Amino acid sequence: MKRFFILLCLSAKLAAFQVAPWFGDVWEFYLNAEYILSTYSHVNHGVPDSHYRSWDQIASIDLSLSPAETWLFDVEIQAAQTRAFSYSLRSIALQSSYLCLNDLAYDPVSLALGGSLRYVTHRGWHDVSLPYHAPIQLEGFCSVGKEWTSGPDWLHHLFFWGALGCGNIGMPWLHGILTYEQQRPGLYICGLALDALMGLGANQGVPLHHFPGYGKIYHRSIDIKAHYSIDCGLWGFFDMAYMYRLYAKSFPERVQSIIFSYNLPFSLF
Repeated sequence: MKRFFILLCLSAKLAAFQVAPWFGDVWEFYLNAEYILSTYSHVNHGVPDSHYRSWDQIASIDLSLSPAETWLFDVEIQAAQTRAFSYSLRSIALQSSYLCLNDLAYDPVSLALGGSLRYVTHRGWHDVSLPYHAPIQLEGFCSVGKEWTSGPDWLHHLFFWGALGCGNIGMPWLHGILTYEQQRPGLYICGLALDALMGLGANQGVPLHHFPGYGKIYHRSIDIKAHYSIDCGLWGFFDMAYMYRLYAKSFPERVQSIIFSYNLPFSLF
């Protein structure tokens, strides 16, 4: 159970979905609430000017359930307030994952395959602060990882999540996350992640006044994220994180984000 909480904390860009190849307890719900405060002052290849200061607030809630040891289902809702638009709903998404290999059951590694479907509102799709490409987005992904344990507790693990996405308009995109975490059981978990995103569109300019979404833009970015989570026992985890954009092409530059999240398990049975 505790393993699952913290894996939600190092999820994909602006989403609270599970990205690691380890699932939670069967028939137990996991609620993840996340709040992101971020800021940046320039957009690489911005048109007509790269200067674009924005303070953004993004809130999301994810509810997940494993009806079997090898299946995981998520539903997520996201709202945001940015320079472009006032606070409003930005997206709703569904995700499912299947655990093909489990290193906790003597396989050499853990391997999960899955997909997600996301509906993005008009404001979400036309907001330069949010990495959305189309009103309807599909992603297929795989996640592979290895965990090292001592007795019943894991001490550290490493995993990679990679996805190919496409929308009902625009070009596909690639997304990858590499994560390392370690824990002191019953006290805390800390970790580092690299998050890379590449859009395969043909255009390099980013129109800031009438932004059409990232679907037709050849954009690239690399973020680094560090987090520290406090183990609250039966009350789950409280997580704090800092994320910084190391590299951006046709995308907001030098974005700094502070992220707070709370993860709570509960059961209806």
